[in-house]
Amino acid sequence: NGSLSKAWNDTVVSENKPYEPRDYLWASELGNSDIDVFLRMKGEQPTNRPDIRSRRKFDVGNLFEGIVAEVLNRSGVVVKLTRDEKRVYGEEKGMLPVSGRFDILLDGKADFEKAKATATKELKNLKYDDPYLEYRLQKAIKIADYYLEKNEELVFNKIIAEVKSLSVYMFNSIEESKEPVDSHAMQTYHYAKYNKIGASSIGRLFYVCRDDIRLVEFGISGGEGS
Repeated sequence: NGSLSKAWNDTVVSENKPYEPRDYLWASELGNSDIDVFLRMKGEQPTNRPDIRSRRKFDVGNLFEGIVAEVLNRSGVVVKLTRDEKRVYGEEKGMLPVSGRFDILLDGKADFEKAKATATKELKNLKYDDPYLEYRLQKAIKIADYYLEKNEELVFNKIIAEVKSLSVYMFNSIEESKEPVDSHAMQTYHYAKYNKIGASSIGRLFYVCRDDIRLVEFGISGGEGS
């Protein structure tokens, strides 16, 4: 008989690709430990890769980030782009080049009433039992309600946005300090400063709490002198 847990774990393990030598940084490495980044760039293979539990947490984090992106997409502000169009490459004299791909580009006024209505209708019209889809729709409605209750308008003018999911412990720390994680801010800065698609020099960094779907966001300036 097959094992779902074994299939999941084997899939997660297979995603641990070997490091190859390179002469540039990934945007997600900005602000990380110098020695760790150096060894990865040299192609050194780690002796303590993230374990199965940690890899599954990464997978779950991607799902939560996808829920936020789905709400924004349903509200009509996500610009459809190819993977190549999302790629941002930047280099300064005397420094290593940096490459990365941002999450989403937002443009226009977010219509959370529409987002809630479409998700509610889809949830109501579910013909078959689909716990995962039902969960995503319920969370999408909850996020839309969050903005509706705050009576806040979200208007974007070609804003590059990064979405990060956090545990309640990390989220509480960020909410209390009112400061983003340095590496996340630097990653968003890179995309805002070096993009070639005419996006704003002010990026947006969204955090979502995996435990209770709270949201917090920060504006990150990629302009000169920032």
